[in-house]
Amino acid sequence: MELTYSLGSSDYLTQLLYEASINKGLKRNRLKSWIIVTLVFVCLSFLFYQSNNQFLFKFFSCFTILTLFVYPFYQKNHYKRHYLKFINGHYKNRFGIQTKVVFNGTEIEMYSQVGESKMNYETLEKITEISSHFFLRITTGNTLIIHKNINVDPEKLRTEFQHIAKKTNINYTIDTQWKWKNIPY
Repeated sequence: MELTYSLGSSDYLTQLLYEASINKGLKRNRLKSWIIVTLVFVCLSFLFYQSNNQFLFKFFSCFTILTLFVYPFYQKNHYKRHYLKFINGHYKNRFGIQTKVVFNGTEIEMYSQVGESKMNYETLEKITEISSHFFLRITTGNTLIIHKNINVDPEKLRTEFQHIAKKTNINYTIDTQWKWKNIPY
């Protein structure tokens, strides 16, 4: 099978957000920061309540409630902006480059204006399918991103990738309901 496509910043962003959403440590840190920020405002509200300062008590109580409900949305957008800044700083030279990827039975061959590379199927760690992309995770930590909106039938791609996963005995994960969530649990 042969594919020709190019990637943009949104493709890299989707991949990084997906990886962040399944990373248990990062999910735990997001939840912990939400709880800590909320508890800080609760403590400040309580301190001003004890000192009979009604104005600051009400002020920090409002911030507590606001933080409890709005912080997850802020955090979601913060991570998105952070990853987009990272992508635009590190991957900007990769945007729009036409890449030809060939799956030839035992290895993946990639050709672009940058150069050529080959990797054996055995170097694949896992294959993940979401609603818009396929991610082929390599044991070195890199990921081959393949957008479903290329001129190849996604069902044909799915069949090929399931065959590769079965052949190399790696996980093939279908997560078509995935989306970047506000609340990290």
